[in-house]
Amino acid sequence: MNIDKEHLPLTLLLQTMPIVGAWGRPLGKVGQVYLDITLQTEIAAVRFFGEAADVENRTEAFFLSVSGAADPLNADASEGSVWEKRDLKRLLKNSRFDCLWDNPRIVNYYFDAEDKIRGLGALGPLGSAAAIEFACVADPGVRAILYATPAFPCSVELATERTRCDEIAASLESFNPGELR
Repeated sequence: MNIDKEHLPLTLLLQTMPIVGAWGRPLGKVGQVYLDITLQTEIAAVRFFGEAADVENRTEAFFLSVSGAADPLNADASEGSVWEKRDLKRLLKNSRFDCLWDNPRIVNYYFDAEDKIRGLGALGPLGSAAAIEFACVADPGVRAILYATPAFPCSVELATERTRCDEIAASLESFNPGELR
């Protein structure tokens, strides 16, 4: 495949490229919450992590950000991290989730309306997205959500249970990252 990865928009990459690897560095013993999550496609690796921004009333708003991951297989060593990496594809090895790794997939972006009211603008490559939802084209009920959870600041929750995914999506508003909001 001959694709110029420098000019392939992140949104298109997440929607159309098969995910060949997925890793997360767990936040201690907190289930389903990670310091960061890396998704590896055939042409690039994208590392998702939580960020915070100061907003009104001396409070913080939390959102997802991304960076390239030069070598996701050795990310721990290259970053000097002592956090153990967990293979999320193997963790979610279940026929129900297999379609999330294939392409194409549905990708939805969400922001926290309260954070917008408190003054959070569109920051970073994901426009201050509080969550990104990946869903199967054949069965949109099969989904996983990466969420910058306020419960554990600057971390990423991986929600896979339907009730938790519904709860997150209901608490946020969807948006198109290519449009100003």
